[in-house]
Amino acid sequence: MRRRDLLKGLATVPALSVFGSAQDDDKAKKQARRAPAGILRIILNGPFALVMDEKQPDKITFFCPIDKQALHRFFVNWQLKDNGKDPGRVYHLELPPDGLDVYPRKHAYVDRSFKDISFRTDLWRKQEYFVTVELPVPDSIGFVSPAEHVVFEGNRRGLMPLNNVLEYRMTDPDDVKIVYKDEKIGPQSVTKLSAEYADYCKKNGRKDRMAEEECADLEHEFKSWDEGDVRTFLLGVGVDESLDRKTATAHAIAFYNKLIADSFPNVKGKNLVHIGDGGYGGTTSRGAMLTPTVWNPDQGSGLSRNVSAILDCEVIGPHVTVTGP
Repeated sequence: MRRRDLLKGLATVPALSVFGSAQDDDKAKKQARRAPAGILRIILNGPFALVMDEKQPDKITFFCPIDKQALHRFFVNWQLKDNGKDPGRVYHLELPPDGLDVYPRKHAYVDRSFKDISFRTDLWRKQEYFVTVELPVPDSIGFVSPAEHVVFEGNRRGLMPLNNVLEYRMTDPDDVKIVYKDEKIGPQSVTKLSAEYADYCKKNGRKDRMAEEECADLEHEFKSWDEGDVRTFLLGVGVDESLDRKTATAHAIAFYNKLIADSFPNVKGKNLVHIGDGGYGGTTSRGAMLTPTVWNPDQGSGLSRNVSAILDCEVIGPHVTVTGP
């Protein structure tokens, strides 16, 4: 974002002239430090709900509830943080604004493919969650395809992207850290993310609907990310790959519906009934579209790329705007 701090010259007495010059130099240095120095993309994969609280417009929150069946695992940058065996363990992560070009904005730009899982409510009944992530409002929220065909109660049909990708502009990549207790976690390069994902594809590509060509497409996608100074975080919650597809799908639907019932009890008619078998067959995407959070029906259908999700994930959580006290 361009910042125009126009300073008027002080030309009355020498002392004030010197003071004015010092102010100019100081602001110039601050502006130089704030100059864009790359892009940060945060990939949240798994049943994370997004909350945009109108009372706290300068931040957003993602959360994943506790899974009482202890099937969920938690990863940070591909490293296993929790195997889900202890349902009492919880994680509260925060991304401070240090090193980011963060400025006051009313909302992020959100890809229109999230519209079918977006709603407003006056009540967020907060609980102790398995994973909570608090972040500044990003420039945009998109996804890496595919998006899945889904059916909600009342036979309402729609789309569900299988991950969230947040984008920020950085001013100093070395200052960007995710904080968990006393631990500070830095972002990784796209090269490392791509290598880790290639390894995952090699091990699991043939057994969980990741075709080899989709892995190749995503490798190409990461190369386009790496054209500039892009850093990444990958935060993932999912079930073990050994869980059969039928069981994983049933678990995902029940988990999604319970998430809404427990945290957003005033929301009705949003329950998930069925998850389709194929990705969304839309037109070719140019990535996270810079479209307003408010859905505009004149914008046409959502767009998605023919590449695979970061991990094989059945659902994500809803996008919720909280309006109440």
